[in-house]
Amino acid sequence: MQTYHLVSPGMQVTIADYGARIIDWVVQVDGQPRHIVLGHKVLQEYYSDPFYLGCVAGPFANRIGNGQVEVDKQVIQLSINDGCNHLHGGPNALDRQTWEVSEQSDTELTLHWQGEDGWNGYPGPINFTVKYAIIGNALYMTMNSQSPKATVCGPTGHSYFNLNGADSGLSGLAQTIVSNATHFVPKDEDGLPKDKPKAVDQSLFDFSKPVRLDQHSAWAILDHNFIFADTVQQTRITSADEKLALTVTSDYPAAQFYTGFYLGDQFEQNQGICVEPHFGADAPKSSGGIQGILQPNTVQQHSIVYRIELA
Repeated sequence: MQTYHLVSPGMQVTIADYGARIIDWVVQVDGQPRHIVLGHKVLQEYYSDPFYLGCVAGPFANRIGNGQVEVDKQVIQLSINDGCNHLHGGPNALDRQTWEVSEQSDTELTLHWQGEDGWNGYPGPINFTVKYAIIGNALYMTMNSQSPKATVCGPTGHSYFNLNGADSGLSGLAQTIVSNATHFVPKDEDGLPKDKPKAVDQSLFDFSKPVRLDQHSAWAILDHNFIFADTVQQTRITSADEKLALTVTSDYPAAQFYTGFYLGDQFEQNQGICVEPHFGADAPKSSGGIQGILQPNTVQQHSIVYRIELA
């Protein structure tokens, strides 16, 4: 496993070729290094990591019920790896691959990987490219996907953030979140949509004003899809000491907010929280086959911008 460092004044991001994942992110706060993402202490532990720490998750992020989806008027059966469902691309998905580095500098890193036709049930072959670039105080993550066949696609970044410091001893719930999400998706026990999206206004999931996550017990098990209707998504996380904030923006229409309740092993429950821009669970079905379908010989491009703010 090879690692690469992207640096700018005040921060350093470390990326591994295995899973094209962010394994460390250090920000200087009051002259002291603060590690703001969860990561394994030993690189080899990523080979058996069950939590998708910092990886590119996909080809299709989130769940597809029973692994079945219609593509080009044919029902495709994807591999099952989450109960009776397909999750984050299936077994040995993008998070379990060693990506090839094609471009590298102090501020940019580009990685490629290709999945063969039929891999985990996906029509293909699918070519994936992810580019990380530090510009000023922001990390830009740009993902491109292309295939000669119509297929399912929609990868995302899966970092767990704790702006208090991943090693601070403070819970990831000791953070404040505010978002311009307009709707949330009610889910069933399998994490799949069970009803049409509901307005966040006057609901438990209204984050239009800053909310401290440890102030309501339900947010400890938050793992829901949020929709940003008619707006560019923007979600801001702030540390408990209010010295550090992170704003996540993306051109994806939705994002999963996950507060790390299922973390274990060397990690504590809720030690970090994820904001995962994507299409959403079962999106190709609920959107009438519009969202999450990559058309032949076209490029699907999506970006996520992680912007650091110091108080």
